Amino acid sequence: MSDTVAASRTAGAAGKLARAARASSRKMMGLTGQRRSEALLRIADGLAADREAILAANAADMEAAGYGFYVSGIMENLAKMPYDEMVEGDVVWVGTPEEVIKRIEDVQEVCEGLSEVAITVNPGGFDHWKAIKAQELFANTVIPHFSGVKTQPKVTVA
Repeated sequence: MSDTVAASRTAGAAGKLARAARASSRKMMGLTGQRRSEALLRIADGLAADREAILAANAADMEAAGYGFYVSGIMENLAKMPYDEMVEGDVVWVGTPEEVIKRIEDVQEVCEGLSEVAITVNPGGFDHWKAIKAQELFANTVIPHFSGVKTQPKVTVA
């Protein structure tokens, strides 16, 4: 089956589910508050009873779509790792734009085909403006290095 046919079938199935959800929503709006609450509690009970199967199906879908990383538990494990250990283990890159560029290039040598890097500029505790400035610095210096496009930093004064 071609990717186009598969995408079309997926879109058709998603549309069918969306229409069914809309119809159910309209039925729910017509119920009294008590009946609506009872129905929602039955739905919640059903979801809770099928929790493991739902999570397994979601994980399989994410893996099949190429997003297995997000259901692998890596992010949860990172949340437990001490900051210094993250830096020492090359899990996070901290430093000047030139240092971050060097770290990404080093990783590219080991991980051939690396095409995406996710950044978190505020893991918590920073002033919002500092996180925005870090994001702008990354966008204006690190990204252009890898895309071959050199841009001038944009400065916005509010």
